[in-house]
Amino acid sequence: MTDSSISWFFAGEGDRGANDIEHLWDMFESALNYADDPNESNRENFKLVYGIAIKQNGIKWNITIGLYWIRPYSYLNLDGRNR
Repeated sequence: MTDSSISWFFAGEGDRGANDIEHLWDMFESALNYADDPNESNRENFKLVYGIAIKQNGIKWNITIGLYWIRPYSYLNLDGRNR
């Protein structure tokens, strides 16, 4: 397996914040909630936690791959090929 076939959603231990992993779990949980019940409260919560996660080291377009994996009919994969 090559490095290009691995999807990491966080930076290495020395380069990530103390709460980065927790923020990612919060974001994915809220993404599931919003995809399954797209009400205004779930939308606002998803926007909030996505805004936090997207600022973390190691997060760019790759986060959309994970969103697509968890709910492919709700989220677009914006990797290089699809952009």
